[in-house]
Amino acid sequence: SITDITKNRKSHWTKIKRMDNRAFEIKLYPLYTMHYGDKGKCVMEIEDISPKIELEEKIMQAEKLSSLSLLSAGVSHEINNPLSSIMTNVQNLIEEEQNEVKKESLVWIEQETKRIARIVRDLLDFSNTASNGDERTEVNQCIRDIVKIIEYGIKNENRINIHLSLAEGIPAVSVSSGELKQILINLLQNSIQAIKGEGAVIISTEEDTITKKIRIIISDTGKGMSSETIPHIFDPFYTTKKNGEGTGLGLSIVYGIIIKYSGSVDVESEEGVGTIIKLSLPVKEG
Repeated sequence: SITDITKNRKSHWTKIKRMDNRAFEIKLYPLYTMHYGDKGKCVMEIEDISPKIELEEKIMQAEKLSSLSLLSAGVSHEINNPLSSIMTNVQNLIEEEQNEVKKESLVWIEQETKRIARIVRDLLDFSNTASNGDERTEVNQCIRDIVKIIEYGIKNENRINIHLSLAEGIPAVSVSSGELKQILINLLQNSIQAIKGEGAVIISTEEDTITKKIRIIISDTGKGMSSETIPHIFDPFYTTKKNGEGTGLGLSIVYGIIIKYSGSVDVESEEGVGTIIKLSLPVKEG
């Protein structure tokens, strides 16, 4: 590329290169001077465009979520009616069926119908983005409540430790308790599922008095993610899990809730090392 510029085969050359979660735009231009004329000289300009790229990605993500929200609200209601009929009829058939082979097939249909119902509920939750502005939640207490539930579910495995490092005396956040719990459950479940053997999840909180935000940091020692995967994890229906293990809506719902309350989320991850997710949520005024 430098040769093309210095030999005037191109008037300019531009490339965007990503390094360590930063994005740089590299530009080359031919250099003409009174002394050298056009003899093999060029100018290189390197600009850190990370903030611009980050803003563009957030705008694109918000547009995706907005479009899906409008679609999912209508589609979910249309699916629920026939789904209820299918569920009722298949359960009646299970009770009446005497043939064990046929009954096994009916039970499988029932299980798959329930899975569809869960996806529909996720879609309805996803489309419900209303906020009345009166939400107030004590972050540390909410985290303790959710961790108790999560620990109860994993205690028999005895392979994952959850550690808390919560800043005392931090103010409440302007997020509903139910939605914050939904965020925490989704993120903690992802962290636990990413740990295949023994490992740990660390949850910490801190207050940023300058931005008036509370940060929740969840880090794990799981398998981590590739740099190609990270930009897509908040995309609706995007999942790296096996078929049937996830709908790909969990992190989209997390992102939608955080954006609704003017918060932010940042992700750092390295394959084979683990993942760190940082949430910033606004302090409840008054």
